[in-house]
Amino acid sequence: MSSLSKNQVTILEQLAKKSPMSRKDLMEATGIQKGYSKLMGAQENPAESALEPLGYVKAAEPQEGQRGLQYSITANGKKALEKALKEAAAAPKEEKAAKTKKKAAEKTEVKAPVKKAPKKKAAPAAAAAE
Repeated sequence: MSSLSKNQVTILEQLAKKSPMSRKDLMEATGIQKGYSKLMGAQENPAESALEPLGYVKAAEPQEGQRGLQYSITANGKKALEKALKEAAAAPKEEKAAKTKKKAAEKTEVKAPVKKAPKKKAAPAAAAAE
């Protein structure tokens, strides 16, 4: 599976359609409302798995009349997005194949019969009275 989260893939998909985008634009386009610092890479102490430190997204200072950083997808980001989408498309096929293989194995599996313990015979009543 891809090392990118579902939200990161969604962000890269939007940036591939239209770049640059502000955080506000991305929020509106993706529906992701929280966690952008972690997903994109906070300016101080960014997570190693964030998009900007990975080199998948580039943040630029706003131009005149704009507010907030402007994010663009990089060439490496496009490659990572393509890889993640291919892996996501292949995952259901692999999962289905694994289930089919498991079912086939269950059908051909020979189960050993369960042995029951022999029943104990009750002592005759006359012998018990002696």
